Amino acid sequence: MRRFIPLGTALVLAATTLTAPLAGTAAASDPDAASVVAKAKPKKPKAKKKPTPYAFRAHGYGTRVVGGQLPAASGATALAVIGCTNKTGVHRDNNVAEVKLPGLGTISGVRTDVRTVKTATETASISEHKVAQIVLAESALGRLSIEGITSYSKASATSAGYATETDTTLAKLVFRAPGGQAQELPLPTLKRPIEVPGLLRVAIGDQKERTGPDFARARANGLTITLIPTKTKVVVGRTVAYLTKGIQTGLFVGSSNATSTELLGGLVGTGRTQRITMPCQGTDGKVEHSSALDLTIPGILDVGAARSSQMGEQRRRRAFGYEESSVASINLGNGALVVDAIKARVNVSRVKGRKAKVNFNGTTVAGITVNGQTYSLPKLDGLEIPGIAKVETMVEERFNNGGQITALRITLLDGTGGVVNLGQAKLKIARSGR
Repeated sequence: MRRFIPLGTALVLAATTLTAPLAGTAAASDPDAASVVAKAKPKKPKAKKKPTPYAFRAHGYGTRVVGGQLPAASGATALAVIGCTNKTGVHRDNNVAEVKLPGLGTISGVRTDVRTVKTATETASISEHKVAQIVLAESALGRLSIEGITSYSKASATSAGYATETDTTLAKLVFRAPGGQAQELPLPTLKRPIEVPGLLRVAIGDQKERTGPDFARARANGLTITLIPTKTKVVVGRTVAYLTKGIQTGLFVGSSNATSTELLGGLVGTGRTQRITMPCQGTDGKVEHSSALDLTIPGILDVGAARSSQMGEQRRRRAFGYEESSVASINLGNGALVVDAIKARVNVSRVKGRKAKVNFNGTTVAGITVNGQTYSLPKLDGLEIPGIAKVETMVEERFNNGGQITALRITLLDGTGGVVNLGQAKLKIARSGR
């Protein structure tokens, strides 16, 4: 069931083009909104970071625009992340005073806090987010806003087992006519969203909690806003917390993907295909994979079957694993460049008390044909096909505790400045401190 904005309010907002308020004016002209902004808290002494047998992950953000017909999606605002750690006492935060949202008004007073904690009764990963105000719609005839949005997620381990907790709150939904008093309206719920006909639909965000014999995972969204004309969704106030056991010797950080592209100097890309990410604790020795029969990068090249796989194992004194990605074949320029059997692989092992070792054994590029002529691998590297592409192979990098490799990199010479990477793998195993 949907709950509609009162007819008079909906007609006022739907009859005019929505515009964002001038930067910096929302909080100044609205004492109610300003009062919602949390006061700065005094700094607390930094907690001592202590290694544990648990792997923690947490993140949160203010807003993210997803899908639909808008020309460009926004990145995550006020993003704060704890990517992979086994230590308690870790804290990250981020805040934004005000930002304009595509297709909406402004969001102000945005803050994210993520942390890992240990008390006498629990060890936990926690993500919290607060939004002072989000302007849903504004015209010369009035403004519709939601104030006091909070989202909370916690994943924890106690003597009784693994537990989760989520919470989402909204303070009030307000319509303000110019020079008039604020009118407080009924708040949306998950099953009963509110809707301004033809403009937008607002529902309180969903919450998901899951526990198992060795993990806890929690996620909460503050709001989900659907822009009806463009079918675009705006997620407001997301929090995610995750905790699992299994850290003994090392912390795994890695990923692999079959293809990735960048065009126009990195401004536009197709993202990473068949991408998988290594869990912080590894995969318990199991091989995980993602595959596709055929891929196509529109307007650039045809790609055959693609596959990414990974494995990571922890033992009492040793951690080891690999990341691997492969592409069966590619065809660029209607046969100008054809390459078969492209595979990237990085292998890392670590013995407790010693440095990690890395190699790229298993990386291959074979079956290379340029304009009907076959080339061997050494001759292919640095090869340039005039007006079409420049080719690099085995682009590798070693760094502390690991390395990464791109099996084949193609730089387009058609004026787009595009770079196509085929077969990418990255992995490191950091010291766990245990």
